[in-house]
Amino acid sequence: MTDGYDNSMTGASFKNDYKKAEKHPDFKGKLEVTCPHCEKSISLEQATWKKTSAKGLTYLFHTLQVEGQWKSAETETPKTETPVEDEW
Repeated sequence: MTDGYDNSMTGASFKNDYKKAEKHPDFKGKLEVTCPHCEKSISLEQATWKKTSAKGLTYLFHTLQVEGQWKSAETETPKTETPVEDEW
């Protein structure tokens, strides 16, 4: 159904029902961003936390990441250094 609504450069956030720790975001969502010059699109994931400022004001803190790039302690592989061979 086409109603003339332009859905580009928009996104949506939803309550994070999987939040188990304070570090987990309160809301999660996705955005689709299109470059106006080259018309290439990129999908972004966003995370949002409800925070309180030092003055007691409530605000939303957002982070954006290229879709599929979130890292967690469980999935992140440990970094190992490649030994440098002595050329002598």
